[in-house]
Amino acid sequence: MRILLVPDKFKASLSSNEICSIIGQQLTKEFGDSISIEQHPMADGGDGSLNVLSQFIPFQQTVMEVKDPLGKNCQAYYCTHDATAYVELAIASGIAAIPQSYRNPRYTSTYGTGQLIKNAIDNGYKNIFLFLGGSSTNDAGTGIASALGYTFLNKDGSVLQAVGDNLGSIDNIQYNGDIEFNDISIQILCDVTNPLYGLNGAAYTFAQQKGANQEDIEYLDKGLQSFAEVLKSYSGIEVQEFEGAGAAGGIGA
Repeated sequence: MRILLVPDKFKASLSSNEICSIIGQQLTKEFGDSISIEQHPMADGGDGSLNVLSQFIPFQQTVMEVKDPLGKNCQAYYCTHDATAYVELAIASGIAAIPQSYRNPRYTSTYGTGQLIKNAIDNGYKNIFLFLGGSSTNDAGTGIASALGYTFLNKDGSVLQAVGDNLGSIDNIQYNGDIEFNDISIQILCDVTNPLYGLNGAAYTFAQQKGANQEDIEYLDKGLQSFAEVLKSYSGIEVQEFEGAGAAGGIGA
């Protein structure tokens, strides 16, 4: 008998590689040489995606110090192969690294993931794959954007910290960076189709598992709606219409 093992991770518990190993060992113990086991760990764009891909792509790994979701220094990495950089959001901005008592997507940021992307661009990589999933955030990607040179201002012209709590206070966006984005391709990989806001949006669907209570969820959803209007004024794009805009706390937008 041939048995094919194709598991994803068990979030905050076991990686897909560990699951394959455990199941494979138990099957071998039970059935011995009467079975043939083939293992293919899987990922959905969230935690462990680069580990799975590394079994098929000969990655080079770049390790660097970045900010974690709470603004503390941490070690993170991205992978490269040929002319492409691969960045996994959960590595720098994931929920797994935050103690349960500190989890609240109103106060976390994706800035560290933006630092990884910025470093890849500075090193000459113009094609970037960004894997979403496993995030601790609901900042609509403002943290990433801040690391890439964008500034978010309130009505008084004061610079706002790029966290979900401030989305509703953003009145203007400025770009002061040095990246020529017309030369850069950033492709997002995710497995959800949620809109940015609303009952099926980022906050109502995902914020509770990141530590938000009902009051937080309603606050974050209003912030996402407000930020969508600011983005529309800035870019002319209605991000709510994007399929998957609500992925990873609104980064899909």
